[in-house]
Amino acid sequence: MFRFPRKKKQPGLMVGTLPQSVGYCSPNGWTDSNMFLKWLKHFVQFTNGTKEVTHIIVLDGHHSHKTLGAVTYAKEQGIQIIIPPPHCTHIMQPLD
Repeated sequence: MFRFPRKKKQPGLMVGTLPQSVGYCSPNGWTDSNMFLKWLKHFVQFTNGTKEVTHIIVLDGHHSHKTLGAVTYAKEQGIQIIIPPPHCTHIMQPLD
């Protein structure tokens, strides 16, 4: 998923990307809860997760990742969201 800092998406922005790629625009270039939910739905299309075959996504603590809509949708699709405590990812990455 590509995120572009603009109000309207221009057709040329996606030239050269993979056919499965999607692009969304944000006036300030930042993600929000609606855009994250779109990404999550796009992720589900390619993983085919179920409650029996779960997937784990490790995310940062951005507020858009912790909405009721995103967490509910992830749970329904068999996705477990893990958000580590702030300022500790460098400790959790053994190759860093």
